Formats: sequence, C-alpha cells, structure tokens
Amino acid sequence: MDINKIKESQIKNYKFTLNKVDSFLKLNPQFKNLWYSFLWVTYDSFSKRFKYRKKKKNFLSINLKLKNPPQKFFLTFGNIPSGIVDHLTEKNIENVSVKLTDKPCGFFNGKNFIYSRVGRMPFYLDAKRITFKDEIEKIYREIIFDNYPDLVRFEFLIEKLFSKNLPSFILVDEDRTKFKRVLIEYFRKKRVKSFVFQHGITPFDETIPLPMMKESFTPLNADFFICWGEHSYSYLKNFIPEDRLIIGGNPNYEIEKNDGVNDIDILIIDQQFIGFEEEFEYVYKRVFDILKNLNVNYMVYLRNEHNYSFLKRIFSKKKLIKWEKGKIKKVIANSKIITGFYSTALLEAILLCKPVIMIDFLKRGDFLGLTRSGMVDIVTDESEFEMSYKVLKDKTFNMEEVKHRLKFFIKYFGKDSSNIIVDKIREKL
Repeated sequence: MDINKIKESQIKNYKFTLNKVDSFLKLNPQFKNLWYSFLWVTYDSFSKRFKYRKKKKNFLSINLKLKNPPQKFFLTFGNIPSGIVDHLTEKNIENVSVKLTDKPCGFFNGKNFIYSRVGRMPFYLDAKRITFKDEIEKIYREIIFDNYPDLVRFEFLIEKLFSKNLPSFILVDEDRTKFKRVLIEYFRKKRVKSFVFQHGITPFDETIPLPMMKESFTPLNADFFICWGEHSYSYLKNFIPEDRLIIGGNPNYEIEKNDGVNDIDILIIDQQFIGFEEEFEYVYKRVFDILKNLNVNYMVYLRNEHNYSFLKRIFSKKKLIKWEKGKIKKVIANSKIITGFYSTALLEAILLCKPVIMIDFLKRGDFLGLTRSGMVDIVTDESEFEMSYKVLKDKTFNMEEVKHRLKFFIKYFGKDSSNIIVDKIREKL
C-alpha cells in the first residue's frame, strides 16, 4: 500500500470537508451550532463502510419542574474537574450543573439542570429557503431534523430557567458539540463569560500532518481557553488571541508511581480512525504481525466501540479490553510498555512513569512533540518497533524525573492546578 497516496487522499478529503461545511453554513447560518456534526459526518462519508446513524424518533414531551436557581452560582456542563468545583464552592458561590439524559423527562432541582434529549418538538423546514443539493447535504438534512429541534427547545428551557438570575460564569469541558455551543452562545448575549478546558493534547506547531486535529480546538467558541502549558499555548496562539488563553495546567493529572503488577508486556491503546479507513487497516494488520513475531503477552484497550468489530477480526476477542469509565489508568499501570498512535492516552502513560512506543507507519513525524519527554520512541516500521521494545522493556522512570520531563506539556498538576485556575478565572471576571 502506498502511504503517500493514503496521506494525499486524506488531505484532499479534509480540504473538501472544510469547504463543504463552510459553504453550507454560509447559506444556512442558523445551523452553525451543528458545525461539528456536519464536519465529522462529511469526513467520515469517505469511508467504505460509512452509514449515517439516525437518532431514534420520539415525540415525548419534557416534564420540567421549575425551581429558582441560587442567588450566586456558576454553571458547569461536562466533565469538570472536581478540585476546581470544590475550590470555587468554598468561596460562597454555588454550582449548578447541566447534564444530558436519554430518559423522556427533564428537571431542575436547584442544583442540576437535567435535560432530556428524548422529548421532541415537531419540526418543519421551509423547502423554499433551504435546498440540499447532493448526497452529503441530504445527510445534513437528517442531522438537522435529528438535532435542531432539541437545540431550539434546549435554549428555550435555558431562557425559562436562567433569564432572571444569571450565572457568574460558565465552565465547559469542550466547546465543539452542539448543546455546549448553544449554552455558550445564549449566555454570551447576556454578557456571561465562558471558560473551556483543554480536553486533549495539542499538536506541537501549526503545521499539522493529521487532518481534523486542529478542529478539535479551534475556532474557539468559549470566551477563554484554559490550556495545560507552554506546549499548548505556543500552538493555540496561532489561532486564538493571546488574551483569551490561560495557562492553568491540568487538575486531572498527577504524576503517579509505577507500582502496577506489570502482567501485560505491551498494551496497545486503540484510536478512533474516523474517516481514515485505509490507514486503520494498514496500521493494525502490521501491528498484529509485529506482536505475533515478538511472542509477547499483549492486549488492546478499546477507547470506544467504534473499532470493536474490526479489531475482533484481527486480534481475537480475548485480546480486547473494553472501555469502562476510569479503567484506562489501571490497565496502563499493569502494563510494561504502552504503544499507540496520536493520542492523549500516551501522555497519560508517561504520567504513570511508563515508557511509550508511538506508532507512525505513515511517517507524519512527531507533530505532538512527545519525544521531547525522552520517554517516547517514535517508530516507522517493524524493525524500529522491535528495537524499541528491546530497549524499553526493562526501562523505568521515577516520579521526579517524569515531572521535570513534562513541565513543558503541563505546567501545574492536580490540586496546584485547581487553585491556579480558580484564581485566573476570577482575574478574567
């Protein structure tokens, strides 16, 4: 298989995707909060096995029990680090969280706004105003019918609950997806500031050989982006004004001692190759052959269900570890060497003092900058993989060494980060 043709095809599909979505939203700006959905479904449509999965239709109504929010509160939506919430609530301000549910009801109890994605409103498009020109835009039509009514109703309920008593500010774990974009946009009109946390490792510089990675972080929808360290800051300032960037570290990460049982020789951390079907097959089949030749005890950790059926055919079911919330840290701790692709999980492995082999069979280079840590080997073929395994299999790192090596990526860790982030949020209010 010609890797240059694979990369050329990916770049071509990526450029088409950006142009397609941009053109559609210029004509139909009312659907801008569905940008991320349009983006990924367009790129994924180039896969041979692509099929748009519609949401189950259900016209149940929402049962909303109204109760006034606290006098002074901040709003959170998503997986917000508990250390930050705890530190903020110590300062005479309460937390109200927004959560999504698949149950056919929603409620607000003064602490949590539970929003149902199942209850629906009838929705009609004016055919004279909107046209869907091709097969991809017909998929956009399905996305709009499946999601736009939910967003309209969601904004209506926000207005009903919070119009008279506004939050002091908003914290979100990402600002790409539709409900969070609606929330940010609504409160921006009310002059309520929003903060988004960095949710994954950023590239090393603005020249990214991996399509769709930049779109995980930019354009910024929230008012401020709280990034981990100089690594992220130096990249994001190419696209985001520096006065909207805050270096706050990562409250979820601490350097932890490598004290697992090490009963797995090599742990492969799966990555969701949406729209990268040829690369996906090319890479995993080669990895399987390498591990077979090495004759080691290995396991594959699934980040989600997307790749399960394919990986089951290659590695067999008994070699797959299914994703569970909070499980990945324990699995990494019980493995000698971690291997993967272009994933934040490799950074998590370093935090657990583990050596890492980064697979780069398409020769994109170390655009994540992970080799700067001195704990990561990047390999481009089978012989390099086998050589790295032999060198790293007995390698160990201590906690202080790791903390020093990671300062460029993450300036502050855990509790220290929570305190700094809270102080910097107050500075911006």
